[in-house]
Amino acid sequence: NGRLNVFHITGTRDFEEIKKVYGNIQHLTLLPYAEDIYSLMKAVHIIIARSGASSLAEICALKKPSILVPFPFAADNHQYFNAKLFKDAGLSLLIEESNNLEKDLYIAVKKLLSEPKHLQNMRASYNNLTLPDPLHAAEKMVSILEK
Repeated sequence: NGRLNVFHITGTRDFEEIKKVYGNIQHLTLLPYAEDIYSLMKAVHIIIARSGASSLAEICALKKPSILVPFPFAADNHQYFNAKLFKDAGLSLLIEESNNLEKDLYIAVKKLLSEPKHLQNMRASYNNLTLPDPLHAAEKMVSILEK
């Protein structure tokens, strides 16, 4: 139907300020915090997030296309390298934080939504990953330690 629904989780510290900036926009759900982030992430077509380990684990578990914006002050710039791995695997777009972030995000979202093939390809790229099975990871670790 061409309508874009947006969920924006601001964090509690910035919620009131961001709420003022947005004003009263239709089809926008603004939240200071989400207890059940998994359900929200499951419901969307594209996830825009930082690229910390927890976010990436959720994105990977859901096999969702994403736009990753690494936190530029993370230790040893590890969020950039996390995001680059996802980008190189075809799972995500990587946008570095800058003064052009708003415009860069707009262009990225427009690109992904303009052609359904982009999102299909990103979802399909998860099939090419060879990730360890998290359900058996503890068993493997114990086995290695016993050796």
